[in-house]
Amino acid sequence: MRCLDAGVRFQVLGPLAASVPLPSAAQPRRLLAILLARPNEFVHRDALVDELWPDGAPSSAAAIVQVTVSKLRKVLGEQRLRNGPLGYRLTVEPGDLDTDRFLALADAGALEEALGCWRGPAFEDVAGGPLVEAHKVWLNDRRWSVFRRYTALELERGRHREVVDELAKVVADRPTDEQLVAQFVVALDRCGRRDAALRALDRARVALWEQAAVRPGDDLHRLYRRIAGREWTSGDPPAQLPATLPDFVGRAVQLAELERERGLVVLHGPPGIGKTALAVQAARRARKRFPDGQLYAEIGRLAPRDVLAGFLAALGVEPPEDLNELVGLWRGQTSDRRLLIVLDGVVSERQLRSLLPSGPGCLVLATSRRRLLGLPGQAVEVGELAEIEDLLGRERVLAEPVAGVELIRLCRGLPLAARVAGAKLAQRPHLRVSELAERMADETRVLDELIAGDLSVRSALSSAMRERSAEEREALRLLATCSPEVTEWSAAALLGLPVPAARDLLDALVDGHLVKTDGRDALGSVRYVLPDFVRLFWRAAPDPGATGRAFAAVLERLAVAYGALAASPAGSAHTVSLLGLAADGPEAAVKLLNAGSLHWEDGRSQRARRYFELAESRFRTLGDDRGTGASLVALADVHAELGDGQRALSELREALVLLKGDAQGQSVAAYQLGSLLEDLGDVRRAIESFELSMLLAEDRNDQAAKRYADVLRRHGRHDEAGTLLEKALGNATRAGEQHWEAHVLRSLGDLHTELGEPADGGRHLARSLRLFEQLGHRHAAAYTHRSLADACHLAGDQVAAEGHLRTAMTTFADLGDRRGAGYALLSLGRIRGDASAFTLAANLFRELGFPLWELRALAGLNSRSQGCERTREALTKISGAPGS
Repeated sequence: MRCLDAGVRFQVLGPLAASVPLPSAAQPRRLLAILLARPNEFVHRDALVDELWPDGAPSSAAAIVQVTVSKLRKVLGEQRLRNGPLGYRLTVEPGDLDTDRFLALADAGALEEALGCWRGPAFEDVAGGPLVEAHKVWLNDRRWSVFRRYTALELERGRHREVVDELAKVVADRPTDEQLVAQFVVALDRCGRRDAALRALDRARVALWEQAAVRPGDDLHRLYRRIAGREWTSGDPPAQLPATLPDFVGRAVQLAELERERGLVVLHGPPGIGKTALAVQAARRARKRFPDGQLYAEIGRLAPRDVLAGFLAALGVEPPEDLNELVGLWRGQTSDRRLLIVLDGVVSERQLRSLLPSGPGCLVLATSRRRLLGLPGQAVEVGELAEIEDLLGRERVLAEPVAGVELIRLCRGLPLAARVAGAKLAQRPHLRVSELAERMADETRVLDELIAGDLSVRSALSSAMRERSAEEREALRLLATCSPEVTEWSAAALLGLPVPAARDLLDALVDGHLVKTDGRDALGSVRYVLPDFVRLFWRAAPDPGATGRAFAAVLERLAVAYGALAASPAGSAHTVSLLGLAADGPEAAVKLLNAGSLHWEDGRSQRARRYFELAESRFRTLGDDRGTGASLVALADVHAELGDGQRALSELREALVLLKGDAQGQSVAAYQLGSLLEDLGDVRRAIESFELSMLLAEDRNDQAAKRYADVLRRHGRHDEAGTLLEKALGNATRAGEQHWEAHVLRSLGDLHTELGEPADGGRHLARSLRLFEQLGHRHAAAYTHRSLADACHLAGDQVAAEGHLRTAMTTFADLGDRRGAGYALLSLGRIRGDASAFTLAANLFRELGFPLWELRALAGLNSRSQGCERTREALTKISGAPGS
């Protein structure tokens, strides 16, 4: 049975104290405060370092923590202060901490006794880091909450004389606590000290304005009216700005620009992007430049008459009934004033024009979901937020780096989505980042997941949709359910409109931030794309009946439009991204296969699979064995990456039969089969397949040579691998095939890195990366970034290694490339010595069905004396692989 040193009690409700003498030095007392803020929990060593040195830790920080813990152990006892793999834990028995007694007494209603536990502010003599400071705030808030309950009960019992002096001391320290001020004023009034009560209210009004730039609330106004017998009026300017968001982050450049502005600034952007938060934050920063006050109104569908009447009343002017007189009076009252006006949710230019002040010294910050054209002043587009991880909770995201990157991607740069996800993580400590990311990855439920209290992405989108016309809403629904990426001509076919009308409708939706433009296609047509959350909004709650009735007609219109485009000289070379393009003939099947290849190169595996499946179906219908075989080879590559290795194996074997007589086609199928067999653990058969591929191509297939070289390198046959890669590089360079040259350079870089030559490896990899970036192949570049991370780590450049790895992991997460994510996790384990990364990699490769790669991940665990049982399981799978 565990035995603790008896009799050690701790006090934190005031100066830090204990029933045993504590070290007098600051460092042990600060460390003890951290552990007492999290009693009976392991506090990670890294968290201790961050807490003790919030402005940057010395290189000896870990050693200092160890020594400090040792000093505390001598006082508190070995059994009370324990260490483990997660850090250090201070065991505190029930009743040994004064906060436990305080909270228990407060819950039991013994409020006066509970308040007696306090000797001063919590941790009064300890300067803490973020964790301790947050705990101080929480404890002190609980103290004053109990004090308010206590004084309220005392006032109900008629004991105002007993609490008035104590309230006077508290209010002197907390002059902006309106509830305490109200209790103090009531006590003074009941004691017959009417003038003192009114003076207390006036002091509170001044403090609220000077410290928080707000005016007294309704409760204080009612008290003043009851005691003084008149309205509480003052010459203070109006201060109507709402509070800023406590978790506001980013937008530094825009804030700096807005602080200097005058005139009209319209902040426009999609729903949930943070327009109001930015406007209020900027207004708060700039308010001191506008001494005549700040006015705020949520416009929405309000009539200008109501808004102006409210503004004039705030300025102390009686508003007239006639609208023209109202506008004239507003302009007259604002001609010489310096006012800051925030108009939130403006719907139209007409609505805004009548609300503009006439004076040049005013600033109007208007927010709108639309681009308001034709207005004076400046328009500022509020785009995606880069600092999404801060809204999610940086510590939670960093604790699960792979899942964190995925969650950031799933928020799609939308602050509202991140704020909802962050609220869930903060309020539900048991919820893992990976679990939330998995839920949000389900497109059928993501909008249901993004609700927290009155925060809702769906509600924000619904409000935006209500502002659009019926025709625009129908267009969005059709785009979301049929084709979220269109050009003006395909949109015209989809919507059944003339091209000019379709263009105008799309441009109106672009102005409303419900459709985005994405460059131009090969024919020079503008590409229009639905933002993800708009697409998900309409797909989550479609009209199944309407969709079913319209779908056949839509397909027919698309086929006619495609046929017209394909018949033109320019269109024949242009691959159109539509729903499989229901057209006849082998040309359409070839176009589908080519379209799939383009999506596959860009890392869009699901879309690529859809095109390859359509191509395979079309070729089978046409009886084209060669086309069917080529489609199966392409599909096998996709299925292997998506973790369906057995399906890929079946497809490649069928392709080899169908491609009989086509040596080049069979060569491609054979090297694809070799790569897959190695992943499945059948190395002998893999090498045989590569040898067959090389024989079929008469050594002219550089892609087979490159992949064969990768397998040979991984199994220690470095000289053979080097010979194949040098030859493949020469051929690619002479042929001017930069894409393939970059692939071979990456393999050469990996070879040199594995041979302990990071300088040569880095040189090849840097060339590979430059070529991929020039070609715009982000997906392939991510694999090179991953290889560069290994080379930089071997060269001792840890910062560069982690930078390359971060880029690779972000791209793999964006594109849903689980195989690439597994490779990156292996690198993460090697670079950081992180066993959890190897565990994640092993789990991922197990899900993908790649036992050899699972074994490589488990090898990293085994080097840390972990994962032996899993290793035996992986070896069993490999021994049972086809042909083993």
